[in-house]
Amino acid sequence: MDFYLGFKDANAWPTLFVLLYSSSRLRNLVFTSFVLNGLLTLGSLLVFEFILFPMFNHSVFSWFYYVIILVLFYFKSFWVLPLFFLSFLWQQRSHKRIASLSIQVFSKSKSLASREKSVFTAIAAESYRGIVLTCFLLQAYLVSYIPWIGSIVSFLNYSLISSYYSFEFIWMDQGLSLEKRIEELESQTLYYLGFGFPFAFISFIFPHVALNQGCFLLFYPFFIMMGTRAFTLKRNQKSIIRIPWFYLSRKLANVIVQRMSKNAIVDA
Repeated sequence: MDFYLGFKDANAWPTLFVLLYSSSRLRNLVFTSFVLNGLLTLGSLLVFEFILFPMFNHSVFSWFYYVIILVLFYFKSFWVLPLFFLSFLWQQRSHKRIASLSIQVFSKSKSLASREKSVFTAIAAESYRGIVLTCFLLQAYLVSYIPWIGSIVSFLNYSLISSYYSFEFIWMDQGLSLEKRIEELESQTLYYLGFGFPFAFISFIFPHVALNQGCFLLFYPFFIMMGTRAFTLKRNQKSIIRIPWFYLSRKLANVIVQRMSKNAIVDA
């Protein structure tokens, strides 16, 4: 039941279309994101991977083959990759803006208010968050090598982290620390697995990592809005047993932080 409820909340497309129709600012942000991620970034990756590279990769002329490879290298190095990087930087700002507008609409209140934090505290918290999430993504990748059930367990991990990203902005708006966000995920595992399932599936349509990332960025604004909507519905379906999905990634992150701290002290 909880899984279905999460899956249902992650497919509230009619509500999203009504929201986009009623808010010109949200519509402009999502449209810009679609053009940048869909038409330019993802489109360039698709053209490179499925048209240009296969077309010239089997050339019968050896000298022409090397010329084409060089051209494709420059195309990917000086167009596709920089475009992908610029798109990622732009998303950091636009996603927060999309979340802010969505929170205002669904919760009828101001959102993403800045809280008093020292620069050092903010940098430390964001760095630790990045390490934990990176370790969790590494965990999601490594468990795929478990015989028989590896692919399923890996996909469940990716579904959970997809839910995390969808709800992260509204959790930050509520002042939840990283520990509280992880507790929320682990305490309502079935719901968040259901919510993250379609997002994870969309992100894994292609076997190519860059194409998956392009799909992720393309659909991410929609799942931010659906996550914000789901949060305002006050879902409270905590499981009887808390499943420690982040146990290994947090342990590894703590080891990394401790090593970095020791090295910093030694260098000082």
